[in-house]
Amino acid sequence: MDAAFLIIGATIAYWIYIDSVLAVDDVTGSAEPIRQFYIALVAVAVVLQLNIFHMAGLYKFSRLTDTSFQIRRSFGAIVILFAVVIFFLYIEKMSATYSRGWMLLWFSLTASGIMCTRVVLRPVMEQWIKQGLATTRVAVVGSGEAATRLAHYLLGLRDVSVEFCGIFDDRARSRRDETMPESDIVEMPRTGNIRQLCELARTQKLDQIILATPEISQKRLTELLKRMRSLPVDVRLCRDSLEYFLPQSSYEFCGILPLLRLYDKPISGWGKLVKRIEDQVLALTLLAMMAPVLLTIAALIKLDSRGPVLFKQGRYGFNNRVITVFKFRTMYHDRADFGGEQQITENDPRVTRVGQVLRRWSLDELPQLLNVLLGDMSVVGPRPHPLRCGVDGRLFEEVVEEYAERHRVKPGITGWAQVHGWHGAADTQEKIRERVKHDLHYIDNWSVLLDLKILAMTTYIVLKRTDA
Repeated sequence: MDAAFLIIGATIAYWIYIDSVLAVDDVTGSAEPIRQFYIALVAVAVVLQLNIFHMAGLYKFSRLTDTSFQIRRSFGAIVILFAVVIFFLYIEKMSATYSRGWMLLWFSLTASGIMCTRVVLRPVMEQWIKQGLATTRVAVVGSGEAATRLAHYLLGLRDVSVEFCGIFDDRARSRRDETMPESDIVEMPRTGNIRQLCELARTQKLDQIILATPEISQKRLTELLKRMRSLPVDVRLCRDSLEYFLPQSSYEFCGILPLLRLYDKPISGWGKLVKRIEDQVLALTLLAMMAPVLLTIAALIKLDSRGPVLFKQGRYGFNNRVITVFKFRTMYHDRADFGGEQQITENDPRVTRVGQVLRRWSLDELPQLLNVLLGDMSVVGPRPHPLRCGVDGRLFEEVVEEYAERHRVKPGITGWAQVHGWHGAADTQEKIRERVKHDLHYIDNWSVLLDLKILAMTTYIVLKRTDA
């Protein structure tokens, strides 16, 4: 909507000032050359606008209902935007090309439209918050006065959309709390322990965990972070828990409360929306383009051996949840391994003739586009593994300590590990360690450009390789 108001404001200003007031170019006698320059400038301004507004914090979900903040910041961001545009035109000696009256009218219309939008949309955002669509669900880890004070603060917030989910800790009261004088705040009961907190994060929507633990030891902090690292949530440390201060850039604010950033959940906020749109567009496009191929493969599977066309297998998905993954059946139906305990080997007698061809060209993975449409998977992401998959008699999560961290994002049909040669059977500990290493690199460095790069590399590798 911000970009739309910028374009609409420029268009209306052009109609009013250029077409009506100036009518034609004083030099050429035509308005066409002017229009070309104006369109180019507006296009550049849109790109600058979205970046400046993003840096100004105008697109943070937690501040969308703060009308005062939105109006002040949006007006300041618009002033900066037009100052940058004018400075650019001055440096490039192009300022004479554009009408100052049009620029002033454009600025006024854009600022008015964007700030009015903030006021009009507030009731909509408040309704979303009441419905839980734009609410941040927060849990506190700690005990005693520190955790209780933080809980009361979160419960008292009005301008920030926070839903308090409880206090969790393995200990009833810390040693320091037992020696502290009685507080005027009645201590709140614990909701559960750390194990129950992890279960809550995996079974319900939990956005953030705040540690409120005075004088926490390095060993205790390391232990807590290790258990929370695999959860798809933001992990923060309340600054009141620290005996020293870090640079201001290390903090974010919940209301007026400064929180130290420890872990961020990957692909969150607007990135999550962009990723979802990317998945839906790619899945629908590929399914439409490859429909004849999919039907042909299905017919060949039915002619080659008895059994269903699709093979359904339970695998770990986002947040360690079990999902049903679709594949074209490549094994004889009576020899199928639904738990994934025995990995495919070269010249495996369980694989059908058609299955050998499908596996060689990775065509057996195509039905997972249906998983993408259902929202269980992404086109690009860490490959999902069967539930009982392991190596040397040990499950993958027993071999690699960070294995569960792969599940902080949705699994994918292809991924960073696959395009670097770590595809096929993970039949050695080194292979699964390298897969996890590459998957975590992808999670920590995700971008749309990285996804497009992986898709391009996947296409090249599939067409080039001959191994299954």
